[in-house]
Amino acid sequence: MNNVQDKIPTPNAKRGLTLSDGRASGEQSERIMFAAPAKTSPFREGRRPMFHDEPPLYDQVAKLNMFKDLAPDHLRTLTECARRTRFEPTQLIFQEGDPANRFYVILKGSVALMAANKDGAFVQVQTVGPGEDLGWSWLFPPYYWHFTARATEPTEAIFFYGTRLRARCDADRDFGYEITKRVSMVLIANVQSLRRQLTNGALLRD
Repeated sequence: MNNVQDKIPTPNAKRGLTLSDGRASGEQSERIMFAAPAKTSPFREGRRPMFHDEPPLYDQVAKLNMFKDLAPDHLRTLTECARRTRFEPTQLIFQEGDPANRFYVILKGSVALMAANKDGAFVQVQTVGPGEDLGWSWLFPPYYWHFTARATEPTEAIFFYGTRLRARCDADRDFGYEITKRVSMVLIANVQSLRRQLTNGALLRD
C-alpha cells in the first residue's frame, strides 16, 4: 500500500502533542511532524494529558466492541499504534479532502460527521458517540477523507495511527485479515444506518 505520512494538522508546526504516557512528541523516540495549515485555521488536533487513574491503554483497546476476542498479540500491535486524545466543542478532527492517516474510537462525547453539498454548505450525515468508530478512509485507497468531522461537545477518544497499522497489516497477513474483516463489518453497519436515515428523511418530506 502507498503510505501517507503521519502528519496531523495543527495551527503551529512547532507545537507538540502530549502523549498519554507523559512524553512530549518532540522527543526523538516519539516525534510527530506536523503540517502547518493556513494561518486562518482556528482548529487544532486534540491534546490530552495523562491521568494517573486511567486504566492501561491495552485494557481499554481490548474492551472496545470492534476488537472483541482479538488475539492478545494483535491487541498489542493495536496498542503500540494507539494514543489517547481529546477534543473541545466545535473542534475540527479531520476535513474532507485531507490525507487520511488515522482513525478514532470515541470514549466520551460526540462527533458530527458532515459532507459538503453542491453549494458548498456542510450537511450533517451522522453523529458518532461513545463506543463507535470514526474514520476508515485510512485503510482504503486513495487514503483521503470523504467527510468532515467536528466535535459537538467535550470528547475523549483513542487515536490510532492508520499508516502504521497499514504497514503492520502488510507485514502480518493474519493481523491484516482480522482488521480488514472488522472494518468491513463496521462499514456495512454504517451504510445501513445512513440508508435508514436517508429513507426516514425522505418519508418525512413526503
